[in-house]
Amino acid sequence: MGCNTIRVMPEIGDQILAAGQYWGGGGVCRYITEPDGNTVFAGVELLPESLDQLFTGFPLAGECSVVASIAAGMTLSLAETGRNDVPVLVEIDGCRRVLVDGYIPLQASSDVIGQVDSGVHLTDQYLRTGRRSIRSGVLDATDGRLG
Repeated sequence: MGCNTIRVMPEIGDQILAAGQYWGGGGVCRYITEPDGNTVFAGVELLPESLDQLFTGFPLAGECSVVASIAAGMTLSLAETGRNDVPVLVEIDGCRRVLVDGYIPLQASSDVIGQVDSGVHLTDQYLRTGRRSIRSGVLDATDGRLG
């Protein structure tokens, strides 16, 4: 799993994600949107279970303009196209959607929200200590990219 320190926003599309069409990893990158609208990298977490195939069966998300203050990013691989770097963003708050690049947004289940927001992770440290020290440490240690 590659983890970019800059959040990639998936493009909304018109396709519906189907079971067996994709597979995903077992980790997420965390991003926080600050009150001024600036989005910052807040860490990475390996998940206890893979999100593989969990996004299918979710209802399509309705219109929503609430900005998520905490989100988890990852990439999926698509069997149909062979792409291994399809951006996905799970909104942990706000509209609580799953945004997959090129697909219609899905409404995230409580199970998926709980899974990507479980445990102690760098987001908690970010909220307690401030972004500057964590961001500089992560960037120094990884040259701006985790993977």
